[in-house]
Amino acid sequence: MVENKIYRVLDLGAGVGTESLYCASFGAKVDWVDIRKPPSYFTNHPLINIVKTEIEKFEFNKRYDLIILKFVLPFLEEKFIHDNLFPDIIESFNIGGFLLINGFCKKDDNLCLPGSTVFFSKKDLEKYLAPLVLKNYEEYKKEYIKSGHKKYMHSVQIAVFRKENDD
Repeated sequence: MVENKIYRVLDLGAGVGTESLYCASFGAKVDWVDIRKPPSYFTNHPLINIVKTEIEKFEFNKRYDLIILKFVLPFLEEKFIHDNLFPDIIESFNIGGFLLINGFCKKDDNLCLPGSTVFFSKKDLEKYLAPLVLKNYEEYKKEYIKSGHKKYMHSVQIAVFRKENDD
């Protein structure tokens, strides 16, 4: 991470912290943000700052080289995403910083998500995240196995944006 100039990372809705731990293992300073109790192995990690709060209450007061939103957007209100989250993210990047969005891109009958769930198309993401530049976008099917060993296929997207300048 540090070799690629990723020094500070924000992992929003970090959950068990796989991505946080990965980034910290390469020397990046990470802000782990989630409403859940952090994993015990983070408690004394020198590079991981634990912020136990809702994303809606998180204060963007640092500049980041990488911001991670992994399976987070469907759990947030659309108005908050448009009016607060995306503008705060755009303002919180260092030049050259990356945004990684990974999550469901289409509603299907197998998803157990809130009724207000919002899904973003590639076009929507480009519109709402301008002036960030879309560097990569893919949609694919991912298999999930629920209890009882029943398999489900979900439509998933991964998008990588970059802040190219200070516009």
